[in-house]
Amino acid sequence: MRSSLIYKNISSTTYENQIVKNNIPSSTKKMTKSAQATKSEDSKTAPYREFLNKWAEETQRLLKFADGFDDAIIGVTEHGSTTVVCYNEALCVRILMDRDDMSLTDAYEFFHFNTKQAYIGEGTPVFVNLLQSTE
Repeated sequence: MRSSLIYKNISSTTYENQIVKNNIPSSTKKMTKSAQATKSEDSKTAPYREFLNKWAEETQRLLKFADGFDDAIIGVTEHGSTTVVCYNEALCVRILMDRDDMSLTDAYEFFHFNTKQAYIGEGTPVFVNLLQSTE
């Protein structure tokens, strides 16, 4: 008998399940308001962003990044003839919850209206809904 996998799209209602079950890798930790205030945006970038910057320089590509979401980078893809950075959408929401002390609903709405829908020209990053097995 042939087995099959059924996948479902991760929507706002399943973000909470994914976050609660710790299926999302998170290198961010809950920060106090004073720690948030002292954290600099130019602080050390995530290693994957550094790797992508070096790769882009070597291959003469221009990459655009979503500021503050380095820990959610999952790779790059081709969009037409342009290489774009890909982010894990659920992890971006998790970063907003942890870093900015937002509720799930607030983080989800903020992310969708202010980050995901932002267009910054050719090379705008893409945000990926990872599929989750229902098996």
